[in-house]
Amino acid sequence: MSQEEVSQHDTMLAIRRIMVALDASASSLAALEAAVDLAVRMEAELLGVFVEDAGLLRAAESPYARELSYPSGRSAPVSRTSVERTLRSQAETARTALAGAAEKAQVRWTFRSVRGEVSSELLAAADEVDLIAIGRTGWAFGTVGLGSTALELAGCAIPVLLLSNGGATPERALLVYNDGSIAARHAMQLAARIASADSGDLTVLLPATGHQQAEELRSQAERLFAGQKLNVRYRIIPMDDPAALRRVLRETPNSMLVLGGKQPLQELPSLEEALRESSISLLLARDGEEAG
Repeated sequence: MSQEEVSQHDTMLAIRRIMVALDASASSLAALEAAVDLAVRMEAELLGVFVEDAGLLRAAESPYARELSYPSGRSAPVSRTSVERTLRSQAETARTALAGAAEKAQVRWTFRSVRGEVSSELLAAADEVDLIAIGRTGWAFGTVGLGSTALELAGCAIPVLLLSNGGATPERALLVYNDGSIAARHAMQLAARIASADSGDLTVLLPATGHQQAEELRSQAERLFAGQKLNVRYRIIPMDDPAALRRVLRETPNSMLVLGGKQPLQELPSLEEALRESSISLLLARDGEEAG
């Protein structure tokens, strides 16, 4: 790769602006913490986005709409006016949290509150940023999967960071899954970028059916990392052992796993199952043709 190509490649991978999707959940605060941490390391600015869910407001207009209190279990009528008031209060709470965290870390920030469908509004804002951070258990995330909003965001052209409740920051273990695909090369490029801005430590997971395939995947990664100041470890994940990946993720709690888009999640149900059982946060690199 020529010096000019390297420069273009670095520019393409640069993370200058990070969007964090904010709501009232604990996972949203974890996403904010990780987004601030990344912004410091990547010298990026933050955009906080709070979406007033239009679907929730429509539901509040129903004469049968009721609010259930927890833990008392009592229910009471709910109105559009009361829901709007609650959303405004949550938006102000989100803005205050963003301002406090960003100013403490000396990171530039802006905040935006919009009304509409959650997925549509976040995807629209994604055109202005280089990475999205979102809580893994917020925005339609359930116990049986990552949720429709997360998968929609994962299909956009920029990386998406899905944070577990415990959060995950780059100074903790950084893992990248290399299955030999073009998307996996994107994932390794992004992981290398993040590792270089921190300790340089990176673990590459090699899903393989045998020694020869593992060596091919390792050689591919070594060529991609050539000339970079990284401390790279390689771990083979035997594909004939369904529990192998789960064991690796359990051994590295509170870490970050970088995947090449959402395809590995769709092709390997065991991977999503392993993620649900762990406190691993997930960074989805973009799909598409090879970068750089």
